[in-house]
Amino acid sequence: MTADNEKSEMNIGKQTLQFDIGSVDEIVNKIVVADELTAWKTLITPNLHILRLMESDEELQEIAASADCLIPDGWPVARWLSARSGRAVQRVAGSDVFDALLDRLVDGTNLTLVGGDSLESLDRLSARAQSSGWDVSCEPAPRGEVDDQVRRASLIQRLSERGGVIALGLGAPKQERLASEISGASGGGWIMCVGMSLNFSAGSVQRAPDIARRLKSEWVYRALSEPSRLGPRYIADLIYFLTAYRRITKGCHR
Repeated sequence: MTADNEKSEMNIGKQTLQFDIGSVDEIVNKIVVADELTAWKTLITPNLHILRLMESDEELQEIAASADCLIPDGWPVARWLSARSGRAVQRVAGSDVFDALLDRLVDGTNLTLVGGDSLESLDRLSARAQSSGWDVSCEPAPRGEVDDQVRRASLIQRLSERGGVIALGLGAPKQERLASEISGASGGGWIMCVGMSLNFSAGSVQRAPDIARRLKSEWVYRALSEPSRLGPRYIADLIYFLTAYRRITKGCHR
């Protein structure tokens, strides 16, 4: 078990990002006490793609640097952290954290599911979480609502008034920006930026098989499953990884 404050860091742009290196269970243990909180805490799950977006987005850098919990969601991120710290840092996937959270037994803790790819997916997630004792509400949050200033403000008000755990499945960087706005509202709890995790846990999008994850080739499976959408993105991410590796690991322990 790791200490609650055990961190590993990397620099992105003008910011130093402090990553938690606890296990899935340790991260979930932090989140399930959300009903006891009187202020908002934010979980962000940077993978290689999100770090690439951050490089040219100072606002996103600031949002990540101010998060209460960052976890290395991706083997390249864990690799960079390992090189910088001189110790093995394991990947902690946001989808694993969210999946474990749904099955954690609680006594009526509020959980609001935001986004996802369909109402049917939200219904499946809601039923699963309710069977573990969560008090669940759902916000489909279509693009028109999130992008419209008045409707967005109303959404933020509803989410902040409910409190507890808010799971945002809107994709980066949209969900991180929304989380930042929610964290400035009244209320308290945990805001989780978990993207596709909602669709994975609902079963509407298939994760890579276990063997692909063990071989650290989950991205290959995902790229082949959605080549037109993910192929160009993963190529850009790979170029970023190769070009940024030396800079990000500069001064690392050998």
